[in-house]
Amino acid sequence: MSIKGISYSAISISLIFISFLLFRGATNIVNSFVIPVILYQYYKKFTFKEYVVLVLAVFIFSFLFFFQQIFFVIFYAIMAILLDYLFRNNKSLIYRLIITTIVFLILFVITISLTDIVLGTALRKVLFSVVGGNQIAFYFLFLTISLTVSIVLNIIVAEVNKRLTVE
Repeated sequence: MSIKGISYSAISISLIFISFLLFRGATNIVNSFVIPVILYQYYKKFTFKEYVVLVLAVFIFSFLFFFQQIFFVIFYAIMAILLDYLFRNNKSLIYRLIITTIVFLILFVITISLTDIVLGTALRKVLFSVVGGNQIAFYFLFLTISLTVSIVLNIIVAEVNKRLTVE
């Protein structure tokens, strides 16, 4: 890996660390905006091999310091790759919103389920209690979160792409 790659990796890991520190509990959803954008910027500048090394480093780092985030790191990495594909191929905004909402929804449910099963958390139970135990409201909550994150991600990535160029 080049000096440039190591520097960008260090910056990316630092930004992810700060995001994990700042956004915990109820504000953890902000990580769904911030971390995929950080990983997306890295992914579009470097090779897939270097990207995998960065994601593995973040995964190990999360395992050591932010244990409940380990499955979310993989989730964020997949979302970054999806964003790169959608923006690189100049897909329309509506298409990007639909695809990112669907993929986010599916991955979000899988990630929360894995976190609950493997780590013994009660994320689904907490979210279910937030909506008063209503099954329809529970699914609507997941859809609303997915749509909100999708909209924010598409806006942020579009704006970041306008301001930053690949060196």
